[in-house]
This record gives sequence, structure tokens and C-alpha cells, in this order.
Amino acid sequence: MLRAVSSRSLRMVPSTLLVGRLTVSSSLSTRRLSTLSSTLRFSDEVKAALDQKKPLVALESTIISHGMPYPANYETAIAVEKVVRDNGAVPATIAIIEGQIQIGLSQEQIRHLAKMGREAVKASRRDLAVVMAKKQTGATTVSATMLLAHRAGISVFATGGIGGVHRGYEDTMDASADLTELGRTPVAVVCAGVKSILDIGRTLEFLETQGVTVATYGSTPDFPAFFTRTSGFQSMLNIETPKEAAEIIAANHAVNLQSGIVIGVPIAKEDAMDDALVGEAINVAVKESIEQGIVGKESTPFLLKRVNELTGGNSLKSNIALVKQNASIAAKIAKDLAALNMRSQTRSYSTSARRMKHTQATSGPIMVIGGTVVDITSTASTAMDVLHSSFPGTTRHTLGGVGRNVAEGISLIHGRNDVVFVSVVGESKKGETEDMFGPWLKNAIAQRGADSSEIYPVPGARTATYTAIHDASGNLVSAIADMEIFDLVPIDKYELAVMAKIARELMGHNKPVSVRSSAHDYSEFLHDTRGVLKESEYADLLRDAMDLSQLIPTLFIKLGAKGVLVFQRSESADDSEKGKGGQEGHSDVTWCKMFPAHKVEGVQNVTGAGDSFVASVVTSIHNAEKLVSGSATVLEDPAIFWDQLDGIIHDGQAAAILTMQTHESISPALEKTVQAEALRRRRKLLQ
Repeated sequence: MLRAVSSRSLRMVPSTLLVGRLTVSSSLSTRRLSTLSSTLRFSDEVKAALDQKKPLVALESTIISHGMPYPANYETAIAVEKVVRDNGAVPATIAIIEGQIQIGLSQEQIRHLAKMGREAVKASRRDLAVVMAKKQTGATTVSATMLLAHRAGISVFATGGIGGVHRGYEDTMDASADLTELGRTPVAVVCAGVKSILDIGRTLEFLETQGVTVATYGSTPDFPAFFTRTSGFQSMLNIETPKEAAEIIAANHAVNLQSGIVIGVPIAKEDAMDDALVGEAINVAVKESIEQGIVGKESTPFLLKRVNELTGGNSLKSNIALVKQNASIAAKIAKDLAALNMRSQTRSYSTSARRMKHTQATSGPIMVIGGTVVDITSTASTAMDVLHSSFPGTTRHTLGGVGRNVAEGISLIHGRNDVVFVSVVGESKKGETEDMFGPWLKNAIAQRGADSSEIYPVPGARTATYTAIHDASGNLVSAIADMEIFDLVPIDKYELAVMAKIARELMGHNKPVSVRSSAHDYSEFLHDTRGVLKESEYADLLRDAMDLSQLIPTLFIKLGAKGVLVFQRSESADDSEKGKGGQEGHSDVTWCKMFPAHKVEGVQNVTGAGDSFVASVVTSIHNAEKLVSGSATVLEDPAIFWDQLDGIIHDGQAAAILTMQTHESISPALEKTVQAEALRRRRKLLQ
């Protein structure tokens, strides 16, 4: 049953994107993203926040393991996370747990790290690879936390104080890696300034050389000195509100500076220490560290511990207070930054929509930009009851790759030489082992009817391979994807690649575009999918589809064995919104329809089923353009689109079934479908 819901929104780009489970991706990057996912492990809370574009604040873990004794370190870490949540953001404490980078820690993980204390490796940028390779547990410093936060898509980071140039630098050349990281990683670090055990003047000079923006959060530019409110030095400017800080961060990103920002927050007056007292303690601690030969990454923990002992524990109290204050301000900044990003994206989409609304529909060949892969598929002939063992079975080499599969499918259905395929293959350098896959793939693609003139050999690169293990039922058990060559696809050459490029840039670690619109009641839709999806599962899909449709208004959402959900946001006249002079206003009407999957007998494998479906749907839409007059496209005319939709989906599912019943990535039988025969008859009539 077809359902519609009215909502006020933007006028959108007349384009479509076929996606699976609302993951925005081009065929170039779908499988490659698994590398990032396996390197960074996200807590459920952080993953949800990234998906929904909620404000996030990164937190380091060295302060837990090396900055305070147990249990104060555990209690402080939990309290700081609560402060972040209480101020409208989501905390993401970062650490390495047994070799796995973790973005967001559970309370048990924090407790474990707190109890380990200095047994945990103090991990800076240089230590990350070693700690991961040796499966160790490491606490991230400011530099490592910045790096990993940036990789995870987090722009704001709260800590106690940053490292800096050590006293006696002229003899030891000892300067923290935090400073160079700030010069090359675009993350805003909210801190209480530079630890006063360091040479603050030289540290600020170093940051200036690195091109780092340094600001003081307060009414004056006096730069704070961790335990005390002033250092005797000044920042380049002062910031008085979270919004002002957020605007500077957003501008930093807009011009792609690739350098960080230091926001120094003076410790509250009631928590600050006496300048003379802390100064004397620091001098004694520094002298002792020199006498004991303590340098490098062990220097700061030693100095902080001795200063705390020499001040009778008062420095620890100040340390805890300033970390909480920094977390509070960082959360407010992150919240304002998220709001700025939301408004910026909305304006960008609106401008793009107006600019592209008048683009003429094209009727030339279909261009597919994506990966071409050798699929090596091993299928067990007996049950795989245990892992880490060998099983009898068969191995086949076939042409694969999402982009190549789609291109071949379109070629079979639509007609030979009506699709241009853009990709890359490997080519051996002189003296190296020959890459036989590259020439084989290019020739095979040409023989199957696609234009292969835009497939580029890359000297020294490996042709992509996808080695899969299937169980006796044909279901995927595990796979190895060697896809590095796809970074070299010359995508920027092609105007038709614009939508794929936008989608890839907005994806960030496999997460959907999320532009929250006003809330809608989707309960009226739920009965359409009874027995197919759980109500909560379907409601989540609709909410995400509503978000994504603000960029791409027509969505074919593949749900695997459950079927296909089609979602379209389209503009319609609204009499209630008539403006002055009798002109009609407009609202967006959102249409939604569920197509359950068919039962299939004789399944051989499911790898190319979705690609066959995409090929069929793209071909149908391309040919349906002839039904629309003028410069409009079929996707801009809901009456024609929904009238044609049942046939489009029927043909797509039929194509998927044919491929499921073969060992090939794309069934050769697509050339003999009712859809393909109808297109050939039409061409004959037009000749």
C-alpha cells in the first residue's frame, strides 16, 4: 500500500541513489570502509551520536592511567563523562584496549584502565602502531587522542592541559608531540592551558610556528597556566562564548587548514592554587627530575605526582576541578558547532537544489563509476560446524566488483555499448611478478558489452580481489577484500560522478547523512510491513530515510531477504500556503512503499543479487525518461514514477532472482528477461 505524509522542507536535487540499509556509499567504497571499521571500534553511544550528528567531545585516557592515583582517576573519569552529558554532548573517551582502538569506553573498561595505572602504555602518535600490533592496552595522550578523534569524525576534545616545551629545552630538545600534532590535526583542544611545569613562553612560540590558533576562553587574552589562572603570557585573542568558539572551529574546517586550535580555559578562582606555592613545588620537582635523569614521556607524570605530594594533595583537587570545567565548556562548544554544521548543510543543500533544478535530463549512455574485482569464491560442500579447519568444496574465479557487476547487468538488459564503465586495474612494473588479473578483467568486460575504454591500468598497483568463503547454503561466512587500488579511480574527471562524490564525502565512517527535520508520526505506515520488519526497525528506517531524502529525494532501500523499501520526497502545491497575489505555496509530500522479497528456489549464491537489482532499476529509470516531456525527469513527476514503480521493482527482483540461481556475479540470463526483450523491440521500432 502506498502512503504519504506531508512535511515542510527544502526543494531537493532531482537525483536518486540506491542504497542498502541506508548506508550512503558509492560502489567504490562500500567494501573498503570495512578497513576503518575494523581499526576503530565505537561504543554504541558514540556510534549513535555519529549517525545522528549529535555533538561529541573526545576525552583522553592518559589522565586516567598516568595523571591520578586510583580510585580518584576512575571517579574523575566517570564524573567528567557525566559533565559532558549534562551539558548536551556525548563523551567519547579514547583508549587502546588489548590492541583495539576504542572510541568510547564502558564503565568497566574505564575501571580496568584506572586500576592498571602506569602498567598501561602511555601511547602518543608514535606508539599507536606498536601498541596495536602487540595487542597491548594503551592510554592515549593528547596527540594520539587528537589523531584518533579526527579519524573518528570528532572535532572537539577536552583535557586537563596540553604538553609543551620542557624546561631546559636548549639542552634536552625535549618537546611534547602534542605541539606538532596540533600543527597537523584539525581538532579543537579545550584545556587549562599548558601545564605550568613546562616552559610556557617557548611552548606558545612553538605553536605559533606550527600555525596553531591559540585563544583564551574568558574576558581577557591572558593565557592560563594549568593550576593558576595566568601565566604572564597572552593568547592571540580571547573568546567569551561557546558560539564564538564554534564559529572559529567551523571557519577552520571551511578553509581546510588541517591545523588544530587551542582554547585555554583559566581554572575557576575558587579552585586555583597560590602562584608562589605551586611555583616553589614545581621548581623542586623539576630539580629532582633532572637529578634522577627523568626525561621523555615519563617526565610529565613524575612532575605532576611530585607537585601533588609537595602541595599536600591540593594540586590533585585543582586538577580534577579544571578537567570538569573544561569538559563542561567543550560540551557547550560542541553543541553550538553541531548546530552551525546543521544550518550550513541545510543552506548548502538548498542552494544546490535551486542551482540544479533546471539541469536538462540526459539521454546518452549510462556511466557507472566503481570497482572491478576478481571474485574468488570457495563454497563448502559440507556443514562448517567448527572454525579454524579445512572443508571439502569448490573454488571459482569470476568477474566481480559492485561497479563492474552493475555495468554488466545494464549492458545485458539495456544493450551492448550503452554503458560506459570507469574503473582501474593493476599493471605489473618491469621485473615484478605479472598481474594477470588486470588484462583479463579489461578484456572480459569489453567482451560482455560494456565500453571498457575508461578502465585505466595503474603501474605497480594490484588488481582488486575479493576472496570469499561460503557455507554449503551459499551464505557468506568470511572474506578478504584487497581494494586499495580504488583510491586511484579518476573520479574527479566525470561530471556524472558528482552525486557519488557528495555521498562519499558525507558518509564519514559508514554513517548516513543526518539533517534532522521536524518529527513525524510514522505509525500509519507500520502495518504495510507486518511480518517483514519489526515496527521499531521500520520506524528507524523511515526516520533515517526522511533525513537522507533532504539530499537525495528518491531512495531505493535494499533490505536483503526482506525486500525493498521505496521512499520519495516530492514537491506539491499546497492551497493552504497560497502567498500574496494568489500564488500557490509548496510543501513536500513524502511517499513510501514496501515491496516484500519473493521466495527463491535453487539459490547458488547471493553475492550479486543486489547488483542485478540495481542494474535493472537504473535501466528502467533511464528508459522511463522518454515518458516525460521537457526538461523534467521521471523522478520529478510522482504520478509517472509511482505508476511505473511496480513494474520497475518487479523487473529488478526478477533480475536479482536470476543471479541468485547462478554461480556468476551477474547472470547471463539477464539478456533474455522480459525487460531486455521489451527494450530490444522498442529499439527496432525506432530504427
